[in-house]
Amino acid sequence: MRFSKYVDEKTKREYFQHSHLIYLSTFFAFFAIIPLFFLSRSILITAISFVTMGITAIAVLINRRGYYGLASFIFILIITIQAAAEVIVFGLEIGFQYYFFNMVVLIVFAKWNNIQKLIAASIEALVFIGVLLVALRFSPLIVLSNPLALVFHIINIVLNILGVARTAYHFLSIARGAEKDLLTYAQTDFLTSLPNRAAYHRFVYEMKERFKSKPFPPVVIMMIDIDNFKTINDKYGHAAGDEVLIILGKTFKERLQGGDFLARYGGEEFVLIHLAQNEEEAKQFAESLRQEIKGRTFHFEEKDIRLSISVGALYRSPTNKKDCEEALEEADILLYQAKKEGRNRVAFKSI
Repeated sequence: MRFSKYVDEKTKREYFQHSHLIYLSTFFAFFAIIPLFFLSRSILITAISFVTMGITAIAVLINRRGYYGLASFIFILIITIQAAAEVIVFGLEIGFQYYFFNMVVLIVFAKWNNIQKLIAASIEALVFIGVLLVALRFSPLIVLSNPLALVFHIINIVLNILGVARTAYHFLSIARGAEKDLLTYAQTDFLTSLPNRAAYHRFVYEMKERFKSKPFPPVVIMMIDIDNFKTINDKYGHAAGDEVLIILGKTFKERLQGGDFLARYGGEEFVLIHLAQNEEEAKQFAESLRQEIKGRTFHFEEKDIRLSISVGALYRSPTNKKDCEEALEEADILLYQAKKEGRNRVAFKSI
């Protein structure tokens, strides 16, 4: 059984929130159920319950320190012993056998490897079968009155349903979180941490849906390319080229305004969608971006790197029906035009 401490913060947060809630709720549940055991005149089960309550508190403390495997082992073991004793003493009519099923769910959830889980689940099943045979073969040691038996049965049903439901909810939350993380990773450029080409297409789709029944806002779609980027890689090394991409990405990001979008489209190309006020403002925005890069010196390992960008900027007025995908193709043609005309310039067009 792995009892070592888990240090992965994401795993720790997810597991701790769920397991801590289960252990604590079990601990406080004993405050309600121990008086009922006392009323049933079962000194043995009352004593075992106090022991289980104390060991559950120990499991809470161990769990808080991050030793999740050990905490699970202690908790599942003591609850299994408690449930076995309760079934033997009170019989099957009270519903204490339901806790065996809940413990199997916790075994699946525990921070153990698959072999350990299989062994633990098998032992739990064997204990359950053994206790079941004993309860069927022999009469209960204590026969409860119908009202008290009904109270116990309702409590056991409610507690077990809540336990299984909470664990199911936790697993569902993990699955949804994993799906969200995968989507984020799939749409994020690993180098610059900017959205990538896939994220751009998703943004365009969301824009179409958002403005399906209302006028599309005026935008300028810009394709931005670093001039002579291959020369930078050849002269200073690929590490310098990567650093340039990262710094440029941060620079472009600082210029974003509400509703704007920026992505690393591929290689040394970036796409920027700016919600412009009008055609003149769109042209000034693109030009100011070019001038800002031209006027800066980038430092890398005591080396000064001067560079420039070429921009293909297409202004799309609210009355134009061309979507962002088609507009981006035209912006790409404008970028090629800017490169052909000598680089370090903005090729602008309004549609």
